[in-house]
Amino acid sequence: MEESRWVLFPVSKGLLDMVAAETERLAADVFLRAGDAVHLVSAREAGFSEIWSNDRRLLSAARCFSLRGRTI
Repeated sequence: MEESRWVLFPVSKGLLDMVAAETERLAADVFLRAGDAVHLVSAREAGFSEIWSNDRRLLSAARCFSLRGRTI
């Protein structure tokens, strides 16, 4: 079976509620865009331990979601 580079998950109300709760608890100096917050919470909730990106801000915020940010 070929491994996929993309894993898609539905965005539910429950997930968006988690995103809202997580972003409220972040320190004021953490720069995080809404879409990045959805990606980070989705990755964590799906059981991933790391997230790959070339976006330095997303990678920097990953640690706040218990994820290891990896550069593509």
